[in-house]
Amino acid sequence: MKKVLFSLVMAWLSLGYIVAEEKVKETDKKWEIKDNRSPTYEPQVSISNGILYISSNGQINNLSICMQSMTGEMVMEQTYITLLPGQPYLINISDLPSGEYLLYLQSGSNYAIYSVTK
Repeated sequence: MKKVLFSLVMAWLSLGYIVAEEKVKETDKKWEIKDNRSPTYEPQVSISNGILYISSNGQINNLSICMQSMTGEMVMEQTYITLLPGQPYLINISDLPSGEYLLYLQSGSNYAIYSVTK
C-alpha cells in the first residue's frame, strides 16, 4: 500500500512540476500609442495546459503570429488575425516538444516578442 501511495504522490508532484513550468515572458516590444486620447491595445499572452491565449482589451487587426524554436525552426505561422476585445485567440501548442520558443506578434509597425517555455 505504501508503494502505491508513494507512486501516486510522485506522479501528482511530477504533473504539478510539468504544468508549473509553462510560462510566457515578454522579451522585446514596440507597441506605440497613437495619441494620448486613444487607448493602446497591446496584446497579452499567457499559457495554460499547452494552449497559448492571445488577448487584447481592444480590437487589433492584421495581427501576424509566428513561433520558432531556439534553433530557428519556424514551428507555427498565422497571418491576418483579428483580435477582438474579450475574445482570446487560442493556439494549441501541446503537440510541440517541451522546450523554449520565441513568439513574435506583429501588427503594422508594432511588434512584441515573447519567450515561451513549454
